[in-house]
Amino acid sequence: MNKEDATLLAAAIAAVFSIIALFVSAYLAKLSDQRSTRRGALVNDFTELGNKIYQLVALSVKMSQCKIDSTFATIRSQADAVAKEIDQIRLKTRYPLWGLDTGFRTIKWMPIYIANMKNQRTSPRTKELLRRGTKLREAMDVAICHSYFYGQQPTFLQRTRVKWRAYRLRKYFDDSKAPVDELAGN
Repeated sequence: MNKEDATLLAAAIAAVFSIIALFVSAYLAKLSDQRSTRRGALVNDFTELGNKIYQLVALSVKMSQCKIDSTFATIRSQADAVAKEIDQIRLKTRYPLWGLDTGFRTIKWMPIYIANMKNQRTSPRTKELLRRGTKLREAMDVAICHSYFYGQQPTFLQRTRVKWRAYRLRKYFDDSKAPVDELAGN
């Protein structure tokens, strides 16, 4: 190989690497834009969302600790109002938090689950409902934080964990409901 061929080969290699660098930098710029867009969609609702989910579970715990029916009703109405707020935020953040919809729809039922256990507020079933609701909230917190801090949708594992926790909470509630004959007193 002579000097001219070596120079031509070096120029060709440099051109190939320049083209590869151009594609890589364009891809990384696109990825950065997507992350910024996703984070921007969550920035207004991030703190409020985490706060409301925690508040909903806390109010459900408080409902289970009430000794007086009027206090129970007051706290239940507060919890129902928070559930409606969570539903509004869910609709706004549906796309940046893709895959968490099942968790949102399940956790907003926590006050209703506890209200169904109104006459058994201190029972092991009520405590288990609260424990499972807390586990769901924790799984959702991890997924929401990931989406916000990394600008990515929740990972497959995070979405699966939220769906599993939501399923377990719903299933436990459905399995623990009294049959119709018991409710009728027959």
